Amino acid sequence: MHGEIPMNPGGGLMGYGHPVGATGLMSTIECYYQLAGMIPEKHLSKKTEVPDANCGIVNSHAGTGTSISNFILRRH
Repeated sequence: MHGEIPMNPGGGLMGYGHPVGATGLMSTIECYYQLAGMIPEKHLSKKTEVPDANCGIVNSHAGTGTSISNFILRRH
């Protein structure tokens, strides 16, 4: 989590148990937790925390030929 560009600190689809239909929402919530500094509280550990995160990108793909969503979240 301390690399130049941390990626998938929550484990992505596999880390969420791949909740079909809710993965985009789960990724957005995970991004919010990172930006709000809530990871130690929600994950019960600091191992997946990105220190001083101020920007996050969420990509959600609903399946071939359906939809793709991208969100950029920033801490203010």
